[in-house]
Amino acid sequence: MNQSCYTVVLTGAGISTSAGIPDFRGPTGIWTREQQRLMKVKKKKRKRVEDNDSNDDQSEQPQQNDNEQQQSSKGSSSSPSFVTAQPTLTHRALSHLITNNTPHPNHNNKNQYYLQHLITQNIDGLHGKTTSLPRNQLSILHGDIFTEKCPT
Repeated sequence: MNQSCYTVVLTGAGISTSAGIPDFRGPTGIWTREQQRLMKVKKKKRKRVEDNDSNDDQSEQPQQNDNEQQQSSKGSSSSPSFVTAQPTLTHRALSHLITNNTPHPNHNNKNQYYLQHLITQNIDGLHGKTTSLPRNQLSILHGDIFTEKCPT
């Protein structure tokens, strides 16, 4: 960073995991858990079909409807709310590198700090919660649950 004239940082899901926001593809990530949930639903449906095929008298078997099956397979989410999650030390450190009162020593422009721009793939809004980070120095690639709206 000392040699750079223009430094940009790209952040992803890992920066927010210490705030309690799950990543997407890690062992307890959002998509990993969703795939596990879908596999359980498929197994239950397959078992129900097999049980129905093996029983001549289906009236003796209580049947679980699809809605009940979906509810029982969802489980509970232990993730905190995006509303209550707070920026991590890393979020705050990156914000500080953009807005630090100490200008970069190798730049002629005394308003040029160590970090010039931050790009995030995260939708959690935690970069925006760091109050010192100027919005014109933050690019949110996939939208932010607090600021973007889908028109459809």
